[in-house]
Amino acid sequence: MKFILTSLLLIALAVSCKNISEETKNASNQNDIDNSKLAISRFGEALFDISVPENKFIFQTNQSQILVTDKMSRIYIPKNTFVDKNGGLISGKVELVFKEYQSIGEIIASEIPMIWKDPKTGVEYDFESDGMFEIQAYQNDQELFVKKGKEIQVDLVANSRKDFNFYSIESRNSDWQLIETNCKALPNAIKNDLNDQLIESKSVVLEKPRKPVEYKKGDQLFDVNMSGTNREHDFKLDEFNGVMWKLTETNDSILEAFNAFRKQKSFKQVRFEPIETEFLEYRLYFLSEGNKEISFDGAPVFQGKLLSNQKEKYKEMIAKMAQKARKDKELKEQINRESDLLRRFNLDKMGIFNYDIQFKDDNNTRLLASFSFDGLIDTTEIKHMNVYLVPEDVNVVVRYEKNTFQNFAINLRRRNTLLAIASNNQIYYLSDGDIKRLNLAQFKNKDVEINLKKYKIVKDAKEIDDLISKL
Repeated sequence: MKFILTSLLLIALAVSCKNISEETKNASNQNDIDNSKLAISRFGEALFDISVPENKFIFQTNQSQILVTDKMSRIYIPKNTFVDKNGGLISGKVELVFKEYQSIGEIIASEIPMIWKDPKTGVEYDFESDGMFEIQAYQNDQELFVKKGKEIQVDLVANSRKDFNFYSIESRNSDWQLIETNCKALPNAIKNDLNDQLIESKSVVLEKPRKPVEYKKGDQLFDVNMSGTNREHDFKLDEFNGVMWKLTETNDSILEAFNAFRKQKSFKQVRFEPIETEFLEYRLYFLSEGNKEISFDGAPVFQGKLLSNQKEKYKEMIAKMAQKARKDKELKEQINRESDLLRRFNLDKMGIFNYDIQFKDDNNTRLLASFSFDGLIDTTEIKHMNVYLVPEDVNVVVRYEKNTFQNFAINLRRRNTLLAIASNNQIYYLSDGDIKRLNLAQFKNKDVEINLKKYKIVKDAKEIDDLISKL
């Protein structure tokens, strides 16, 4: 007996896999989409047309390059790396296309098979990925190859500290080839260096700029002759040569002290301490021969050329503070963009590569499943649709084609999402809550039809990720 289940629609750098030797120099990069060069073209007829962002770089091949992707992965290319299909060395401009498949949405949109077939046993395992990428180079739309003896270093951003294996694949009809085992995640030395730069920058405290005080008619001014005086100060007194001062306090006790100061002919010690105000203002201390101290607040008053010089200095200090703030902000922004970890490999060929480990779940419940899709009755369309099981907390996409629906297995203890995509990019889904309401445990090893709900038509991988994040 076959059961049909439906769900109500809800609103919703020390160690690497290989050594690195070639140093490279900076190069500019730009982003573009060129659907004629998508990896999907080598995996048969496309099931849908969902784009994944790609990075395109154009540069002179006779210069070493460091190419930085939008996700802050880096590609180090020695000069004179590329040859044509006949082995002839390429000169002039080269176009390099780099695509990263990091998220669940990007992995699904790539349509690249994520299954590892053990060459010894023939047993197939789904991949848990810590980053997949495609790298291709072209000149005049002709595919280029890596010259024998040359290698391209790729530092791919990583999310997991676990050791992963490194694989490559050629086409839909081929299997993933194991290249290297136990590739370790490395700390991102560039991010560490940027953090050091930010710490050093923050340790530098610039003098707070303060506006010079201009003379106003009626100001009571005085001067201080420093000759023969024991001076204590934390600023260059030369800046105040020829400068008059004015009293900036007016209460009775201060006026009394100020009048005493004016009557005093000389002092054995003078000390100025800056006051934290918007203007150039100081606390002035005068010690008499009888060790009596007089103090009050005053400000140097600038006129003419001295005023112009102080205003220019003030503007320079403001500019330095603004420059430092911009630099610190840029450092913080770049630090936030950088990954803590990366995975490094040296490539001697172009192609599709993946950091993966075999995903095994011993708690799966097997169902003899078939799938239907809300409102979709086109049997030809349904026949070509895949269903994607997305378990939470692992970067895994388990893909089921029509001929493997009967092998459907799900760990009901996990949170899961189910997705399907029609040829017009129409998404169908079930959230974890939807799945749990179906009570699938009762159908272990039994026939069951699962109906997925209609979502919307999407254009890019990010929209798939946005849907998963909402469910």
